Amino acid sequence: MKVVVIENIPIISENLVRSFNVTSGDKIACSFRTTSDALKADLTRTKYLVSELYLSSTIYNTLVDLHKIKVLHPNISISVYTTSTDIPHLECILAFIGASHLIDKRMYSGNDVVDIVYGCPPMEFKCSKSDIEKAKAILSMGRNNTEILEMLAKHESVTSIALTNSKSKSAVSQALSKIENQFGSKRHLLSMFHPI
Repeated sequence: MKVVVIENIPIISENLVRSFNVTSGDKIACSFRTTSDALKADLTRTKYLVSELYLSSTIYNTLVDLHKIKVLHPNISISVYTTSTDIPHLECILAFIGASHLIDKRMYSGNDVVDIVYGCPPMEFKCSKSDIEKAKAILSMGRNNTEILEMLAKHESVTSIALTNSKSKSAVSQALSKIENQFGSKRHLLSMFHPI
């Protein structure tokens, strides 16, 4: 398919697929419920990918999967269609991934999305080189760090996190300090790690 829509709400997914098919006059679009499903698919003929962020277990995991898709298929134009435009570092992460558009669901309908994906030049995300490097580091954050942030997002205590990961409380606190030094306030980061 030339257009892939990744959306876990069927009515939205069907509307977007229908909009792309009507505009092209042919059946060129298909949909998947998660980015991991799309990763397993043959996307070699895909030109455009439109994805929601609330798909995997966390927004962070969806962004990591979108990056993997872009690495595997560098010619795909990725557009993110979401209500979660206020996620910290989102624009810089999308710039690092090489996404073309960030589209706010609250402002645009399916037909608008088709017009943007087909007709608008790629967005120029306003990010410095250091912001892009930070985005790269965020997406390649170690599993230990992501597990800690996922547990914090579920309102687990540091003691509980330490017990679950067989670490001392001070080791978890040190890891959190390193995360904050490298990426900024953990409160800002937690919005990417809330369970969906």
